[in-house]
Amino acid sequence: MKKILIMLAATILLSAGPAHADMGAQALVDGEVTTEPICFNVVNMAPYTVVGEFATNYYTTPEGVQATHTANFRLNSHEKTNFCSAGPFFAGRQLDFTIRTLIPLFYCRTGIGGDIVIHGEQHDGGTKTWADCLK
Repeated sequence: MKKILIMLAATILLSAGPAHADMGAQALVDGEVTTEPICFNVVNMAPYTVVGEFATNYYTTPEGVQATHTANFRLNSHEKTNFCSAGPFFAGRQLDFTIRTLIPLFYCRTGIGGDIVIHGEQHDGGTKTWADCLK
């Protein structure tokens, strides 16, 4: 009888494991690399040109060096462009996103499941720039 209970408990645990993994647990893995690139849009709604970059999580090169993949962009006002990445992602399939001039103006770690919209306002003597980052 004890063997039957142990077998039943093991069967329940083994069958519960894959169901949990199918619920998106893989997307929460830090350093995940997908087999196909995931594409998303960046839209500049600011009344001026913005520049910035996307950066992946760290990976180790064949030489043993820690590195990241980066992609720079320059978007004119009301311009939209497409990016694709296969990672390695930060946990939750996220990338680092920075809007900059000579120095960073805005930073977030963003998901890539939709459009990332950049906003901006011009004020006397300056600008305010931000983006709607995705979770």
